Amino acid sequence: MADVPTAIASEKLVASFPGQVQMRAPLAQASTTTLVRSLLLGKCFASPTLFPMCMKLMKVIINSNSALLSPDRNIFLRALVRGLICNHFCAGVTPQEVKEKVASIKAQGYGGVILGFSREIVVDDHEDGLMSEDTQRNSNDKCIGEWLHANLDTLKLIGTGDYMNIKFTGAGQSTSEALLAKKSPSRQMQEALDTIVRQARSQGTCIWVDAEQQAFQPMVDKWAIDLMRKHNRDGQAWVYNTIQAYLKASRQVVLEHMRLAKDEGWTLGIKLVRGAYLTSDMRERIWATKPETDENYNSIVRDVLSKSFPPFDKTSFPGVNLFVAGHNKESIRMATKLVRDLVASGEDLKPVGYGQLQGMADEVSCELVQLRKAANDSTGLSEEEARLRRQMAPQPYKCLAWGSVSDCMHFLTRRAVENATAMDRLQDGLVEVRAELKRRFLPFRS
Repeated sequence: MADVPTAIASEKLVASFPGQVQMRAPLAQASTTTLVRSLLLGKCFASPTLFPMCMKLMKVIINSNSALLSPDRNIFLRALVRGLICNHFCAGVTPQEVKEKVASIKAQGYGGVILGFSREIVVDDHEDGLMSEDTQRNSNDKCIGEWLHANLDTLKLIGTGDYMNIKFTGAGQSTSEALLAKKSPSRQMQEALDTIVRQARSQGTCIWVDAEQQAFQPMVDKWAIDLMRKHNRDGQAWVYNTIQAYLKASRQVVLEHMRLAKDEGWTLGIKLVRGAYLTSDMRERIWATKPETDENYNSIVRDVLSKSFPPFDKTSFPGVNLFVAGHNKESIRMATKLVRDLVASGEDLKPVGYGQLQGMADEVSCELVQLRKAANDSTGLSEEEARLRRQMAPQPYKCLAWGSVSDCMHFLTRRAVENATAMDRLQDGLVEVRAELKRRFLPFRS
């Protein structure tokens, strides 16, 4: 706990912290082009009529073998898809485009980015086999090698303080089959994973292990734990595993991770999300209602940040780095307020990251950016007050994919399906987008 002067100073800072007072509209910092695209695409996602039509059209394009319907070969289709969709949600096709996008995001005031390569493999829920997005023309070893080089190329595009997300199934058929068969990674896959993490650590970048469909997830957790056990040994979480709060067992999964981290002396990295596979995961394993999922998500955030996760308390709590990923405004605001209150009470917290998908929930992201900018303004503060203010500041991130237009379309199609049930949040976002556009183009309208 802090001494009395520090506690008093931090309480004074909380009282004046942005978020306790009126801030300008979060979307005021978004470009008009971004807002217009958000409005158009948001209407498609939120419309029960337009959304199925758009999804059917995208699936026709990504599943077609016709050169006419290939955005990688048809320059006119590529221009349309890139201009309306990929440029809004993705980082780019070429390394130079990605670097420029990353620089642009950081210039807006974000703490950094989460970047990933867009190609992935999914399980067909109605078939026993795997449905691969890779052409399978190469050997299994070559697939792993290509996956390794794609991730190393991705690391070259980001730097200190950034994250890279990886999907184990992106390494190809043999890796996916190993996960399904509950086997350890092959020698080549293990070497690839260690190479990725070592390179990430050398440049100050962290690795997210993405969640997968339930058929894969038990071994995804095991492989991720093995990576954390090996690489998270210096008091810093360089590898994070993803916990999906819509699963009833998620709290127990967190507890099991914490017990291992405590017993074995490594730092646990948690990326907390609500869940990405609602349409394909077994329904009986998922909370029945959204309020139940929200409460589970919020309780995990509260208990990890407060270091009160029974049976662990402040005296026995393991080292944990938490990344709060999600589009729910209430959950994000709860987390940022809790951080401020804990810092005010004298707690020495590890930095907390907050992330949203590029092109979505900009009203949430921009509010976090405003808080970060204001918190880093030390005008009129003592050195100690400035330090505490910085500790209260949220670290906002945008999550993007990069790759060929076709790969990005596959990636975005799955993301669209995942968010198909989030109509309320999409509608909330559209309300704020419309309000900001009216403010710009109809400034005198009451």
